[in-house]
Amino acid sequence: WQSIAGAVSGFILLSVSGYLSSLGWNYPFLVYSIAFIVTISTYFFIFEPKRIIQKPSVSNKLVVKVPKKIMIRITLMTMVAAILYNVYIIHFSMALNVMGIFDQQKIGFYSALATFGVPIGAYLFKYFSSKSPQFKFSLLFTLIGIGLIGIGFSPKIELTILFAWVQQLGVGMAIPILIAWALNEVPLEFRGRGMGFWTCGFFLGQFISPLAVSAMRNITGNMLYAFVSFGIMCLLVAIFNGLLTKKVAQHEEQG
Repeated sequence: WQSIAGAVSGFILLSVSGYLSSLGWNYPFLVYSIAFIVTISTYFFIFEPKRIIQKPSVSNKLVVKVPKKIMIRITLMTMVAAILYNVYIIHFSMALNVMGIFDQQKIGFYSALATFGVPIGAYLFKYFSSKSPQFKFSLLFTLIGIGLIGIGFSPKIELTILFAWVQQLGVGMAIPILIAWALNEVPLEFRGRGMGFWTCGFFLGQFISPLAVSAMRNITGNMLYAFVSFGIMCLLVAIFNGLLTKKVAQHEEQG
């Protein structure tokens, strides 16, 4: 039900923002007023659980070194994933402009249709949660890669929405996969700090993504070709992870 509610609310917000943008460039910011509703709702529906204070054990007194290599790996891997993750999210409207679609209401509506793939992807994650991180990363980047390439080559808007939906299906899996991987990588004592590094990597990738896409657009000469280029990058990452999964499986069989 949470997935369905998220899809419906996302569809409504994107559709409304498309209409508001047709009124003026600053009107879509009114969508953020929903934060007031969320804030009031948290007062009535969110509660603070009771805390159980435990006496520190002997093990807590041991000094454990911060796993710097793990923290750096999490930051870099998350940053790369975030760069590819945000290609569509930030630039889909520009891709539609290249296709000759400038009506803001239509852009909002088409974007809203594609977002239904996000909650479905998040729901499907649980069926792959027991798989290796390499397999899950391969699945994630395959879906995003196919979606981006399909958007770049689609001759009709119907196909564009279909491939955008496939891409959003991967996006729905992205955050759960990345967070689950990061939590498993970091020792229990440093999970709080590890998620801090994860957050830094994700938002750093979000900052770099539009710069990278702009650079790629200048190289290829077209936003749609930039989508294709990043889609190919995603498939290469998926193939690399697939080969790594096979190598790990062979090693376990030999062991």
